[in-house]
Amino acid sequence: MNILSVFALALGFPEDFFLKAHDVNRPDAQSTMRLLHYHDITGTQFPPSYWRAGPHTDYDCLTMLFQKTGEDGLEICPGREAHTSFGMGDHWTPVKARTGEVVCNIGDMLMAWSDDRFKSLFHRVRCPSVGERQSSRYSIALVPLSVFTGTVIDIAV
Repeated sequence: MNILSVFALALGFPEDFFLKAHDVNRPDAQSTMRLLHYHDITGTQFPPSYWRAGPHTDYDCLTMLFQKTGEDGLEICPGREAHTSFGMGDHWTPVKARTGEVVCNIGDMLMAWSDDRFKSLFHRVRCPSVGERQSSRYSIALVPLSVFTGTVIDIAV
């Protein structure tokens, strides 16, 4: 059973509810793809107020982040209800990246479809410090029609 079916069943929807919404063969498909590029910043130390991706929620259904040890930077702000002041002054929790682990960010679309039973996760990505992996990184955030929705594929260059 894929992850979208699990969410559908947990909400009392038919098992294929979300799969049908993301079927790219339908004219009303709700699939997206984002291409992200984190530039090479090797040897550069940025102030703590600099971000690779500022505080935000994902607008899609679900983003799956396949982690790699040593590529830390993701920080989450659980329980945040409002999207104001760009998360300034909120408590942020670092997510330690470990190869083989998957972080699932529920997006705004799934939050709306679930009538707020599942909450969209406010998160950001900090700039890596000197001594951490600072080379160029590409990510493809894909919301396809089946097995995984919101898959993020990282490509190290």
